[in-house]
Amino acid sequence: MCCNDVVNSLESFIQRLSDTIHTDAMQLESHLQSSPPLILLLDGVDSALDPLSPEAEEIHARIEEFGSYEHVCLVTTSRMYPDIHGFHRVEIPTPPEDGARDIFYSLCNLGRSPALDTLVAKLDFHPFSIQLFARTIRENSWDEQALLKMWDYHTSALRTSYYQGLKNAVEPVFRSPKIKELGTKARDVLEAIASFRFGIGEHQLEGIFHGTGGVSQGGS
Repeated sequence: MCCNDVVNSLESFIQRLSDTIHTDAMQLESHLQSSPPLILLLDGVDSALDPLSPEAEEIHARIEEFGSYEHVCLVTTSRMYPDIHGFHRVEIPTPPEDGARDIFYSLCNLGRSPALDTLVAKLDFHPFSIQLFARTIRENSWDEQALLKMWDYHTSALRTSYYQGLKNAVEPVFRSPKIKELGTKARDVLEAIASFRFGIGEHQLEGIFHGTGGVSQGGS
């Protein structure tokens, strides 16, 4: 179950989980208690456990409860460490260079080349950066020549910093036609959000960017 698009409420979490295992939300607990042994994956669980969500503690408690069932193997993935009682933490290392390149090419639909290999290396083989960059290439139908031109255009003005790898990934995204259609306000907000390592929840937008009216709807 992917948690990234779960609205931060217990009801939404329970409903999404129930839909995933094909049962009624009212029967979820009894279904899990009586089901055969199963592996339940909560991908991106940190999104559902956003500490600013008013129901994060309730969701946290239900996850702990489901994980306590002897026949349920509960696996979570997260960009930050969720403090869930009884869970064993496993660090996932950065993929090897060849693996990172394989991921990039499988997502962007471009042919392999030394020039593109170099771009992937400049992203420090960071999985999120690779995914974001490759998806943008695919959605904008860039060929290798267009991509390299876009890359050269923005890197000539960049300064080296702690966030250089991530900035290299997101800057072409901001210059893509799809983002330009949203207007300058959306670009400014997205550029600010990119500096948050773990992202921010949609419900936090108005609070953080309170001086930018209508930020949750985008605009120009």
